[in-house]
Amino acid sequence: MLKNQIKPDKPAAMAPSAVDHFIGDTHSAVPTRKNARIPKRVRRAIADSANRQSLAPQKSPNSGQKRSRIAVGDWSDRQVASVLIPTVPVTQAEPVSPRLRQDVVGPMPRRLLRKPAAPEKPETYRAVSARLKVTSVPSVSRAMLIGRLWVWINVIVYFVGQVLRDVFSRRDSEARRAVHFRRSLERAGGTLVKIGQQMSLRLDILPVSYCEQLAMMRDKLPPFPTADAVQVIERTTGRRIQEIFSTFDPVAVDSSSVWCVYQAVLRENGERVAVKVRRPGCHILFEADLRILSLLTHWAEALTLISPGFAEDFYHELRQTLTDELDFKRGARYEELFSRRARKAKKRFFTTRHIYYDYLSEEVLIRQFATGMWLWEVLASLENEDEEGMAYMQTLNLDPKKLAKRLLFIHHWSLFEHLTFNTAPSASNIIVGANNQLIFVDFGANSFLRSARRTLFQRFYACLGREDVWGMAQATVALLEPLPARDINMLAKEIELTYYEQLLAMTNKQGCWYERTSVAMWLAAFKVMKRYRIPAPMDVLMFVRAMLLYDTLAARLWPKIDYQQALRTYTRDAEKRQRQKGMRALRRRLRRGLFKESEIGSLETIASAGQDLLFRLERLLNVPYDFAVIPLTIEKWVHTLMAIIQFIIRGVIISGIFAGGFIVAQLINGQPADIQMALQQLTSSAAYWIIICLLALVHVRIILFRLGDKTRKDM
Repeated sequence: MLKNQIKPDKPAAMAPSAVDHFIGDTHSAVPTRKNARIPKRVRRAIADSANRQSLAPQKSPNSGQKRSRIAVGDWSDRQVASVLIPTVPVTQAEPVSPRLRQDVVGPMPRRLLRKPAAPEKPETYRAVSARLKVTSVPSVSRAMLIGRLWVWINVIVYFVGQVLRDVFSRRDSEARRAVHFRRSLERAGGTLVKIGQQMSLRLDILPVSYCEQLAMMRDKLPPFPTADAVQVIERTTGRRIQEIFSTFDPVAVDSSSVWCVYQAVLRENGERVAVKVRRPGCHILFEADLRILSLLTHWAEALTLISPGFAEDFYHELRQTLTDELDFKRGARYEELFSRRARKAKKRFFTTRHIYYDYLSEEVLIRQFATGMWLWEVLASLENEDEEGMAYMQTLNLDPKKLAKRLLFIHHWSLFEHLTFNTAPSASNIIVGANNQLIFVDFGANSFLRSARRTLFQRFYACLGREDVWGMAQATVALLEPLPARDINMLAKEIELTYYEQLLAMTNKQGCWYERTSVAMWLAAFKVMKRYRIPAPMDVLMFVRAMLLYDTLAARLWPKIDYQQALRTYTRDAEKRQRQKGMRALRRRLRRGLFKESEIGSLETIASAGQDLLFRLERLLNVPYDFAVIPLTIEKWVHTLMAIIQFIIRGVIISGIFAGGFIVAQLINGQPADIQMALQQLTSSAAYWIIICLLALVHVRIILFRLGDKTRKDM
């Protein structure tokens, strides 16, 4: 029952109706019966309807406006106020009945829509393409593919020729072949050097000497014309270069197969910046070289020179790595995230340079200039005992021992706390500022670790600190998952024995610096994986490469550095920061409440997942492990049988082609078709038997590849 009626300005007379209430004209109120029992929801709906209808237009002294009434206040005692609402003329509508016109039809207030203002100077307006776009694979012409194929053939011929010369002169060795391979790629230059640098990651496939030589290659090319760089800047930013810079140096500071770096002064703030411009057309050259490399690896796979399935994985991993390096926006995101996380961790001794995002694109990157010494200058001053360089280091208050420790700390921090880590740290992309501050200037090559993988790496190093060789081997096997059909127990046992030998070498303080690092353990594990033909995951390769480079830089700065002590120092600092973070979170929970509403449901989900986990664990323990070998063995012999059937079918097809050719030759010579004579010519044809032998060799190699996969019964 309505306790209070809406108070109208002018009450209207009530008329009998079929129901207990009615809605009159636009000036009427909402009459109700005193003894009627109406739900609260219905009462509110009636009141809202009356308020909407009470907005009837009234004459106002102000021209162009009408006075309307709206209800204000709460639901119990709704008041009516009179306000001015601007209205616009209403167009003439179709004629309606007098009753409807009196009850419904009437003008309502509306907002005038503004038209978009045109630019004052249309001739100076420059349209800029959208920054958010889907990257597509560039198209490559057939002429370019043929040209790049010729370049690759020249590289292969040069490498094979140098190796054969060493064989004939009895000087052949793995180290000399690695040098010849590096020189053959450097001789071609350009994108092949960049591809060679990325191939240095494959420590699980290439010998260590090859990877070391490929990592030594310097990607240097003459700079492209400055006019092309200016054109790229204006096209990507949508502004003329005079509007961006007050000074632009046309001479490039540095250049490679991917980019050129220029120095300039920004017009907006007068700050000196470094302008990094991608080389025009380099992405097309990379695409052509990647296609040629894919073609060559598939040919090698078809000729059984490499294991089946290797080419596809290698091609996709190399493409992803090179694509990331060509995208400057991705590298800028890595730099900004690195600097922000470092500030959040309250570590002021490493950072990056400021990036101007207003001019950022996939082809242009503008950074702030940094002052200090390049790390390679510091290393050259220490190794050559340069007095001038040492004096400048003292001016900047640089300590090589502290720099080495900070480099290792940054490496561990980026691996175990940061989202990404730099996979190619070098002395040419690190600036050493005053008071041993490290400034990273290039994040083109980056990788990341998923939380599960990061936990396995942490477990590995925790076991290394406890000298638990078995735990290290189990963590390594888990990092290699998903594994192909192999004997996992034998693989883990061999890795465990290898780690034990390397652990003995690490405890020898008189050994070389590289024997005291965990990189030696990973390299030994890669040898075991190569015997089992297990490719290492890409994140493991990136991890080992970054560790190798960081450890090398630290050893060059301070040869007596203790790597295990540096890891323990980082671990104590990380545990301290984690404890402080947990205490802050606990105090925040005590202030706001122990559990949130959403977390109560999460606890129920965890309990259900725990019950499911116990059920699956019980089933796993009840199933004998030895039965897993039976389907692997059956699959191997089924694969062998299918390969034999494929050989027979292909041999029959080749025999039919040759016999048909002999019969056609008889018909051309005017002789009758004689199948018996054609079969005799077939069996006496040397070309036929050469093709059959090559076909048999290929199928035998395929069978041996599959039978070479070890199981427990094979050992």
